[in-house]
Amino acid sequence: MASLTDFISLIITLVVIAGLAYGGLRIWQSLSESIETTKANLKDKGYNVSSKGVAVKKNKQIVDRESYLDATQRGFISMMSAASIGKPSATVPEPGNSNADDDSKKRFGRFRRKD
Repeated sequence: MASLTDFISLIITLVVIAGLAYGGLRIWQSLSESIETTKANLKDKGYNVSSKGVAVKKNKQIVDRESYLDATQRGFISMMSAASIGKPSATVPEPGNSNADDDSKKRFGRFRRKD
């Protein structure tokens, strides 16, 4: 015959399992709701997300070759202006500043030749 502690242990175990199941269900519902909300927001912005992939809706069409070339050149120029190649950087030491030059050589494991 089962004792009182066996019944209490059974009830506690069932309550814990039911609580975990309920918590898992709530998490699943919350995730599903947030996914649907995100899909709706993306669809409003012109991105259609489905099981097959993502479709992007364009608002304007490029009508002729000249418009296409102009748009391509604008994109290329904006990319080049955003790039940091060839621009002086604040982290690069100036050649005349020997303290910064020595510090950078110590950091990168290079040693200065003694003259």
